[in-house]
Amino acid sequence: MKRTFATIVVLTLCAGLAVAQARPTLVIAPFVGGAEGEGYTIASLISVDPGILRAFTVIMRPPANGGRHHSETGIGRMLNAEYVLEGRIHQLGNGNLLTVAIVNVQTFRVVAGYHLTYRSIADFRRALPSMSANMVNSVTRRDTQRLSGLAILPFVHHDGVSRNEAEMLERIFAAEILSTGRYAVLSRSHSMQAAFNELEFQASGWTDPDTAALHGMALNAGYVLSGSIYRLGGENVLIVAVINVETFEQVAGDHILYRSIGDAIGFLPSMARSIATAPQRRGAQNLPLLAVTPFVSRGQVDAHSAQILAQVLATEILNTGRYVVLPRTDAFQAAIEEQDFQMQGFTSDEGVVLLGNAAGADFVLAGEITESGGRNMLTVRIVNILDGCILAGTQGEYRTIGDGIRLMTEIATFLTDPLRLPTVGIRRY
Repeated sequence: MKRTFATIVVLTLCAGLAVAQARPTLVIAPFVGGAEGEGYTIASLISVDPGILRAFTVIMRPPANGGRHHSETGIGRMLNAEYVLEGRIHQLGNGNLLTVAIVNVQTFRVVAGYHLTYRSIADFRRALPSMSANMVNSVTRRDTQRLSGLAILPFVHHDGVSRNEAEMLERIFAAEILSTGRYAVLSRSHSMQAAFNELEFQASGWTDPDTAALHGMALNAGYVLSGSIYRLGGENVLIVAVINVETFEQVAGDHILYRSIGDAIGFLPSMARSIATAPQRRGAQNLPLLAVTPFVSRGQVDAHSAQILAQVLATEILNTGRYVVLPRTDAFQAAIEEQDFQMQGFTSDEGVVLLGNAAGADFVLAGEITESGGRNMLTVRIVNILDGCILAGTQGEYRTIGDGIRLMTEIATFLTDPLRLPTVGIRRY
């Protein structure tokens, strides 16, 4: 009887050991940000969560010497781990926002992402079971999916927008894109960051489509997503665009206006769904190619505002499904500089046609903004590069840049309405 009991105990222990060995290994490091010691505390609580321990064999990394933050995927490979979990704590009003991601160290795919707000460690403890269940389910479901790779570039933050705000929105947006199940989101750690440094991507402002495409190719990503955040008086605008690495076509884009980070976080899920479904919606349609020139600014209109409106209008036209929009590649930019676009204002459609040919486009969107009496007049037109004729044109009036952004949806609809082409109209806002 004793021998039988001992045999059962040994078999049970061996079975338990086999199950433990079958579990993938997850490396967790102290999170970046927060009050002193808070990142280590939060990471430690995750490492002993029952849901996490049932799914993974956990290795908890102590704080790095000197407080330096090392590449988590590199550490994961050194420890023969399948996954690493990394996180950041951002200050948000009177509380904190935590963003976490689980990354496959071999493929650099983000297989789980989550974000939550909390005021105290006790708040986080209460939210932890739900968070861990969500992440474990995501890893199980997504790590075997065959999806197009999407590399998300660091969001560019312009004057008046902090780096912390841009990074916060970028990480939340990545988690929301992942939750749609449309893309395999690629981590920005280890090899991706090395590629950024090698190509001096930060110096280019992260907005050059040629450089973005190079990074996408280096990571075997089919698409790259870039984002820019601008401060516009009492409002901010976030503009995002997805570029096909092989064709250099912009296949998706969207923008939001927001007053606070809380507002922006609330808008991001619907924005992510819009971005994620756009390439499938367009599919293999044989759409004409549209190049977008910089809008010319006259009078008191600053070039910065003109650039924002050109980006927003291009995105709105893209979302009508009537055109494929071509971003400003190096060849297109060189043609703009050669023709001295801003100096001449490119009032002649001959110049617009030259730019269209340089971009390999079928049509070109051109426009100019003039300020008079506290109001701004925007004039835009779509030009056919084959004959230089105006396919469609319209005008719009607005007072503030926020009003101008809201006007772009109406103008895009007007310009692409097949029942009105060719036509010229006047819109006021």
